[in-house]
Amino acid sequence: MTFLDNDLFLTQLVKLFEKTKPTSKKKVYLTMKRYTWESLKTKKERKETEKSNASDKQSVKEELQKEVDDKEYSCLVRAVYGNFKISTLVSPSDTDKFITGYSNILKVHMDSMKKKERKKEKLKAKKIQKVKATIA
Repeated sequence: MTFLDNDLFLTQLVKLFEKTKPTSKKKVYLTMKRYTWESLKTKKERKETEKSNASDKQSVKEELQKEVDDKEYSCLVRAVYGNFKISTLVSPSDTDKFITGYSNILKVHMDSMKKKERKKEKLKAKKIQKVKATIA
């Protein structure tokens, strides 16, 4: 998977939003999550140390927790439009700048977003109308 530069990602995201129309069947799906990449080698090493230190499980867990707490993780942001996929890694130092640009893009293109219809809400609304009709 190749990652785009943050600014290039935002410009490509604008282009994706401009392609979508409210009547279009294709949608832009956005995901954002913490990026924790661990190579197979480090996974094997970690599992081996856990097996060798089976008697000290509690101390190993505490050490791993301390390592996790001390790390700063990047943020992985993906956008998918049909078969076209783009992604970027946002470092902790660039997060504020990226989020302001990202939120501005979302605000501008919010009108093309459609609220998801939910069946439960429709059923509740119908029940309320029936109750009001019987009372009146």
